[in-house]
Amino acid sequence: LALVARSTALTMWVSSVILWQETLRGRIRAYTKMVNIAQHMLQLNNFNSLMAILAGLGITPIFRLKFTREGVSDQTKKTLDKLNDLMDPTQSYGNYRQKLHDVDPPCVPFLGTY
Repeated sequence: LALVARSTALTMWVSSVILWQETLRGRIRAYTKMVNIAQHMLQLNNFNSLMAILAGLGITPIFRLKFTREGVSDQTKKTLDKLNDLMDPTQSYGNYRQKLHDVDPPCVPFLGTY
């Protein structure tokens, strides 16, 4: 239960950091930083935090920041698309389950699938 609360807090923190920025440039930088952190979570095999960060980037207040999302680099967009594809819930998280099967320990699995 504590891990679920921590994931929820991480999700809210991600969205808050982006929304706290007063300028468009600041929001773009924060958004890009969060995508980079999510990429590092994947490299560390921390799938639970990866999913929490992706959830924070996908909640409505962030999704509605059209100019922010348009302002991020193409590389950041590609990275985010790859991460979203990996954690896509279709086929019972099939892409994620395959990645989890292939990864060398240690890892923190995404607990939403259990």
